[in-house]
Amino acid sequence: MASEASAGAVVSFAPGDGAVRDEVEQFGWPEQMLGCRHVPRAGAAAGVVVCLGAPFGAGVDEGRAARLGRRLARAGVAVQRFHPRGTVPSDGDPAAVSFGTLVDDATQALDLLRDRTGVERVGLVGARLGALVAARVAPRHGGAPVALWEPVLDPRRLVEQAGRARSAGPR
Repeated sequence: MASEASAGAVVSFAPGDGAVRDEVEQFGWPEQMLGCRHVPRAGAAAGVVVCLGAPFGAGVDEGRAARLGRRLARAGVAVQRFHPRGTVPSDGDPAAVSFGTLVDDATQALDLLRDRTGVERVGLVGARLGALVAARVAPRHGGAPVALWEPVLDPRRLVEQAGRARSAGPR
């Protein structure tokens, strides 16, 4: 259960007009992930987990995902965003990130969303590599609907490009 694995306190604040409450917490065990939830003040009818393209290009998507989360929350949908293990600012070794760990982390985020908000109906939004993660998680949760946002069509090419970029960067 997500609450048993969560060790962090929830920090809650209301940006803008107060119709939405943002909640930030660390969750997961034994390594913790940073999560941010956007919750409608009036309660949520459904929920969405956003899986970003971590560890490749997640910084590009953060602002867009936060805006999407707040807009969906204003429409009555609770949204859970998270940083997978091995990506900043979550715990874990970046070298240990794999497709399997990304799927496990997204599943934990989905469980956390259900635990914290009580929503039963959930969907997933996946950006870039996160689109493949979302597509893998959805069938395990009753065929939850999935929206793909700039999905990676060739994961092998993405990993090769990331490897070249990492080897060309400063050490």
